[in-house]
Amino acid sequence: MGCVTETLSTALLLQIQRRAKSPLIKRVVHEILEDEILHGRIGWAELAHARLKGSVNWLAPHLADMIATAIQEEAKPFSKGPDLSEWGILPRADALAIMRETVASVIEPGLRSRFA
Repeated sequence: MGCVTETLSTALLLQIQRRAKSPLIKRVVHEILEDEILHGRIGWAELAHARLKGSVNWLAPHLADMIATAIQEEAKPFSKGPDLSEWGILPRADALAIMRETVASVIEPGLRSRFA
């Protein structure tokens, strides 16, 4: 699950950093982003390690639910109201779009390569 949630967090934080106006917000997000990237790498490495020890195919039927749950949880803190991106709060619709794109372009290909 870590490879999914941390990859989603990284994608969101990258967008938050890009949209933020304040140098302080950009700096703080950058520091958090460094941790999230490391956590994502740990998650992907753990999945790769588990695959080396044996089949992880038992996980495949659960991936869709895991990803849907991760997206739902990650979307909670984002604004349903006005666009506060410059202050580090993405609109919820933007956050959902970013996460869906990340699933399609990063997470799904990454998982496919681990299950192939």
